[in-house]
Amino acid sequence: GQSGRTVLDEQIASFLRRQKVPVVLAVNKCESTVDGEVQAADFWSLGMGTPWAVSGLHGTGMGDVMDELVKPLPPFDSAALGEADETPELRVAILGRPNVGKSSLLNRLTNTERAIVCDLSGTTRDAIDQPVVNHGTTFVFVDTAGVRRVAKVSKGVEEEMVRRALKAGRCSDVCLLVV
Repeated sequence: GQSGRTVLDEQIASFLRRQKVPVVLAVNKCESTVDGEVQAADFWSLGMGTPWAVSGLHGTGMGDVMDELVKPLPPFDSAALGEADETPELRVAILGRPNVGKSSLLNRLTNTERAIVCDLSGTTRDAIDQPVVNHGTTFVFVDTAGVRRVAKVSKGVEEEMVRRALKAGRCSDVCLLVV
C-alpha cells in the first residue's frame, strides 16, 4: 500500500482475472487507519473487487480479510473425512514479492513470532509451515520466500528459493497473494 499500485500488480491482476477462482485483494503495509484506506483505494483500478487495507505488522483489517477469505469456501463436511477424530487441514500459502510483509502477516495470523521480520530482502529462504486450529479446522499457513520476475532472479540460492516458494503454492489449497 505504501508504494502504490505497480506494473507487476497490474500483470498479476490481469492473470488472476483470467482464472476461474475467487480472489480477495488485501493491500498490506497500510499501517495508518485513515491513510491506509486511501492507499488501498489506488488498487480499485485493478478490477479485483474491494481492496482491503491491512497491516500484517499491526493486525489492522485482518478480521475483515479473513471473513472475505472464507466466504467462497464450501461448508465443512465431517462425513467426508472418514474418521471422526481426524481434523481437517487447509494449507494456505502466503506468496508475494520480496519485502511485501508475508512474514509479518504469518506472525499476525498465527499469533506467534515464528517468522523473522526484517527490512533486508531474502530473509525467508525456505517455506515455513505454521499450523493454527480454529473452530476444529486446522489451517497450515506457509510463509514463502519472495518471488520476483524470472529475468531478475539470480542463479543459485535465490533461484532455489523462488522454486520452493512456487512449489509451496502449487501444493496448497489456497494461495494468499500479498501485494
